[in-house]
Amino acid sequence: MAFSHDGSAGTSTGVPGPSRNQPAHAVSSAPYQVPSLSSRSGAASEGQPPKRRGATDNQITAHLHNDDGSLRTHRDVISALQAAGLGAGVARIAAQLQAAGSARRLRSATDEQINAHLRNDDGALRTHRGVASALHAAGLGARNARIDAPLRAAGAARLRSSATDAQINAHLRNDDGALRGRDQVASALRAAGLGASRARIDALLQAARGPQ
Repeated sequence: MAFSHDGSAGTSTGVPGPSRNQPAHAVSSAPYQVPSLSSRSGAASEGQPPKRRGATDNQITAHLHNDDGSLRTHRDVISALQAAGLGAGVARIAAQLQAAGSARRLRSATDEQINAHLRNDDGALRTHRGVASALHAAGLGARNARIDAPLRAAGAARLRSSATDAQINAHLRNDDGALRGRDQVASALRAAGLGASRARIDALLQAARGPQ
Protein backbone atom coordinates (compact mmCIF):
# COMPACT_ATOMS: atom_id res chain seq x y z
CA MET A 1 0.00 0.00 0.00
CA ALA A 2 1.39 3.45 -0.99
CA PHE A 3 0.08 7.03 -0.39
CA SER A 4 -0.06 9.81 -2.96
CA HIS A 5 0.95 13.37 -2.32
CA ASP A 6 -2.64 14.23 -1.46
CA GLY A 7 -2.79 11.48 1.17
CA SER A 8 -5.04 9.08 -0.79
CA ALA A 9 -4.19 5.41 -0.81
CA GLY A 10 -3.23 3.66 -4.04
CA THR A 11 -1.79 0.41 -5.23
CA SER A 12 1.97 0.31 -5.55
CA THR A 13 3.26 -0.87 -8.89
CA GLY A 14 6.91 -0.90 -7.85
CA VAL A 15 8.94 -4.07 -7.44
CA PRO A 16 9.28 -4.93 -3.78
CA GLY A 17 12.81 -4.42 -2.53
CA PRO A 18 14.65 -6.12 0.23
CA SER A 19 13.15 -6.06 3.68
CA ARG A 20 14.51 -3.67 6.22
CA ASN A 21 15.88 -6.59 8.27
CA GLN A 22 17.75 -8.16 5.33
CA PRO A 23 20.74 -6.41 3.71
CA ALA A 24 20.40 -5.70 0.03
CA HIS A 25 23.61 -7.53 -0.75
CA ALA A 26 22.60 -10.80 1.04
CA VAL A 27 23.11 -13.92 -1.10
CA SER A 28 20.81 -16.91 -0.86
CA SER A 29 22.37 -20.20 0.33
CA ALA A 30 23.53 -22.73 -2.31
CA PRO A 31 21.08 -25.51 -3.09
CA TYR A 32 21.67 -28.94 -1.40
CA GLN A 33 23.70 -31.24 -3.58
CA VAL A 34 23.06 -35.00 -3.43
CA PRO A 35 26.32 -36.96 -2.90
CA SER A 36 27.42 -38.87 -5.96
CA LEU A 37 27.20 -42.64 -6.07
CA SER A 38 31.00 -43.00 -6.11
CA SER A 39 31.44 -40.89 -2.98
CA ARG A 40 28.74 -42.80 -1.16
CA SER A 41 30.25 -46.15 -2.11
CA GLY A 42 33.69 -44.95 -1.05
CA ALA A 43 32.40 -43.95 2.36
CA ALA A 44 30.72 -47.31 2.75
CA SER A 45 33.90 -49.21 1.88
CA GLU A 46 35.82 -47.34 4.55
CA GLY A 47 33.69 -49.01 7.19
CA GLN A 48 34.38 -52.50 5.87
CA PRO A 49 37.30 -54.66 7.15
CA PRO A 50 40.37 -54.77 4.88
CA LYS A 51 40.45 -57.57 2.33
CA ARG A 52 42.81 -60.37 3.38
CA ARG A 53 45.12 -62.41 1.17
CA GLY A 54 44.31 -66.08 0.75
CA ALA A 55 46.65 -68.18 2.91
CA THR A 56 48.72 -70.96 1.33
CA ASP A 57 48.73 -74.47 2.84
CA ASN A 58 52.14 -73.77 4.37
CA GLN A 59 50.87 -70.56 5.98
CA ILE A 60 47.86 -72.38 7.45
CA THR A 61 50.13 -75.14 8.79
CA ALA A 62 52.41 -72.53 10.36
CA HIS A 63 49.46 -71.21 12.42
CA LEU A 64 48.01 -74.54 13.61
CA HIS A 65 49.92 -74.71 16.89
CA ASN A 66 50.38 -72.51 19.94
CA ASP A 67 53.83 -71.53 21.14
CA ASP A 68 53.86 -74.53 23.50
CA GLY A 69 53.21 -76.89 20.58
CA SER A 70 49.58 -77.65 21.44
CA LEU A 71 47.09 -77.76 18.59
CA ARG A 72 44.89 -74.67 18.28
CA THR A 73 41.13 -74.72 17.91
CA HIS A 74 39.53 -73.85 14.57
CA ARG A 75 38.61 -70.38 15.83
CA ASP A 76 42.12 -69.75 17.18
CA VAL A 77 43.64 -70.68 13.81
CA ILE A 78 41.33 -68.19 12.08
CA SER A 79 42.30 -65.46 14.56
CA ALA A 80 46.00 -66.17 14.10
CA LEU A 81 45.67 -66.01 10.32
CA GLN A 82 43.68 -62.77 10.47
CA ALA A 83 46.31 -61.21 12.73
CA ALA A 84 48.81 -61.98 9.95
CA GLY A 85 46.54 -60.41 7.31
CA LEU A 86 45.56 -63.81 5.89
CA GLY A 87 42.33 -65.71 5.39
CA ALA A 88 41.27 -69.27 4.54
CA GLY A 89 38.08 -71.23 4.06
CA VAL A 90 36.59 -73.27 6.89
CA ALA A 91 37.08 -76.55 5.01
CA ARG A 92 40.80 -75.90 4.34
CA ILE A 93 41.51 -75.12 7.99
CA ALA A 94 39.51 -78.13 9.18
CA ALA A 95 41.43 -80.47 6.84
CA GLN A 96 44.79 -79.17 8.07
CA LEU A 97 43.72 -79.47 11.71
CA GLN A 98 42.53 -83.02 11.14
CA ALA A 99 45.81 -83.99 9.49
CA ALA A 100 47.82 -82.39 12.31
CA GLY A 101 45.68 -84.10 14.93
CA SER A 102 46.54 -87.53 13.53
CA ALA A 103 50.14 -86.93 14.61
CA ARG A 104 48.98 -87.41 18.21
CA ARG A 105 48.56 -91.11 17.48
CA LEU A 106 52.18 -91.39 16.28
CA ARG A 107 55.03 -92.38 18.54
CA SER A 108 56.98 -89.42 19.86
CA ALA A 109 60.29 -89.16 18.03
CA THR A 110 63.52 -88.95 19.98
CA ASP A 111 66.02 -86.18 19.26
CA GLU A 112 68.20 -88.69 17.40
CA GLN A 113 65.26 -89.74 15.24
CA ILE A 114 64.43 -86.12 14.41
CA ASN A 115 68.07 -85.43 13.51
CA ALA A 116 68.07 -88.49 11.27
CA HIS A 117 65.20 -87.01 9.21
CA LEU A 118 66.48 -83.44 8.85
CA ARG A 119 68.03 -83.98 5.41
CA ASN A 120 67.09 -85.43 2.05
CA ASP A 121 69.06 -88.28 0.51
CA ASP A 122 71.27 -85.75 -1.32
CA GLY A 123 72.21 -84.09 1.98
CA ALA A 124 70.08 -81.00 1.43
CA LEU A 125 68.35 -79.66 4.53
CA ARG A 126 64.61 -80.32 4.51
CA THR A 127 61.92 -77.76 5.26
CA HIS A 128 59.92 -77.99 8.48
CA ARG A 129 57.08 -79.63 6.59
CA GLY A 130 59.50 -82.04 4.88
CA VAL A 131 60.89 -83.19 8.24
CA ALA A 132 57.37 -83.66 9.66
CA SER A 133 56.33 -85.68 6.61
CA ALA A 134 59.43 -87.88 6.83
CA LEU A 135 58.75 -88.53 10.52
CA HIS A 136 55.10 -89.35 9.82
CA ALA A 137 56.16 -91.81 7.13
CA ALA A 138 58.27 -93.55 9.77
CA GLY A 139 55.34 -93.63 12.22
CA LEU A 140 56.83 -90.84 14.33
CA GLY A 141 55.67 -87.41 15.37
CA ALA A 142 57.16 -84.31 17.00
CA ARG A 143 55.99 -80.83 17.99
CA ASN A 144 56.90 -77.82 15.88
CA ALA A 145 59.35 -76.49 18.44
CA ARG A 146 61.24 -79.80 18.60
CA ILE A 147 61.64 -79.85 14.83
CA ASP A 148 62.51 -76.15 14.52
CA ALA A 149 65.41 -76.26 17.03
CA PRO A 150 67.49 -78.97 15.29
CA LEU A 151 66.67 -77.45 11.89
CA ARG A 152 68.13 -74.11 13.02
CA ALA A 153 71.17 -75.87 14.46
CA ALA A 154 71.68 -77.86 11.26
CA GLY A 155 71.26 -74.73 9.17
CA ALA A 156 74.18 -73.14 11.01
CA ALA A 157 76.39 -75.81 9.43
CA ARG A 158 75.99 -73.99 6.12
CA LEU A 159 78.15 -71.21 7.51
CA ARG A 160 81.00 -73.68 8.18
CA SER A 161 83.73 -74.55 5.72
CA SER A 162 83.02 -77.64 3.66
CA ALA A 163 85.25 -80.47 4.84
CA THR A 164 87.50 -82.24 2.36
CA ASP A 165 87.48 -86.04 2.14
CA ALA A 166 90.78 -86.10 4.01
CA GLN A 167 89.32 -84.00 6.83
CA ILE A 168 86.26 -86.24 7.06
CA ASN A 169 88.49 -89.35 7.16
CA ALA A 170 90.48 -87.75 9.98
CA HIS A 171 87.31 -87.57 12.08
CA LEU A 172 85.90 -91.03 11.35
CA ARG A 173 87.39 -92.70 14.43
CA ASN A 174 87.51 -92.16 18.17
CA ASP A 175 90.81 -91.88 20.02
CA ASP A 176 90.78 -95.64 20.63
CA GLY A 177 90.49 -96.33 16.89
CA ALA A 178 86.84 -97.40 16.98
CA LEU A 179 84.78 -96.23 14.03
CA ARG A 180 82.34 -93.47 14.90
CA GLY A 181 78.71 -93.26 13.90
CA ARG A 182 77.53 -90.68 11.35
CA ASP A 183 76.22 -88.23 13.98
CA GLN A 184 79.46 -88.49 15.96
CA VAL A 185 81.49 -87.76 12.84
CA ALA A 186 79.28 -84.74 12.07
CA SER A 187 79.69 -83.46 15.65
CA ALA A 188 83.47 -83.86 15.48
CA LEU A 189 83.55 -81.96 12.19
CA ARG A 190 81.40 -79.14 13.60
CA ALA A 191 83.70 -78.86 16.60
CA ALA A 192 86.51 -78.26 14.09
CA GLY A 193 84.49 -75.62 12.26
CA LEU A 194 83.76 -77.96 9.35
CA GLY A 195 80.63 -79.39 7.78
CA ALA A 196 79.70 -82.20 5.41
CA SER A 197 76.53 -83.76 4.07
CA ARG A 198 75.18 -87.03 5.36
CA ALA A 199 75.81 -88.68 2.01
CA ARG A 200 79.52 -87.82 2.06
CA ILE A 201 80.00 -88.99 5.63
CA ASP A 202 78.09 -92.21 4.96
CA ALA A 203 80.16 -92.98 1.87
CA LEU A 204 83.46 -92.54 3.70
CA LEU A 205 82.24 -94.53 6.70
CA GLN A 206 81.24 -97.34 4.35
CA ALA A 207 84.65 -97.26 2.72
CA ALA A 208 86.34 -97.36 6.13
CA ARG A 209 84.33 -100.43 7.14
CA GLY A 210 85.36 -102.22 3.99
CA PRO A 211 83.39 -104.97 2.23
CA GLN A 212 80.63 -106.39 4.37
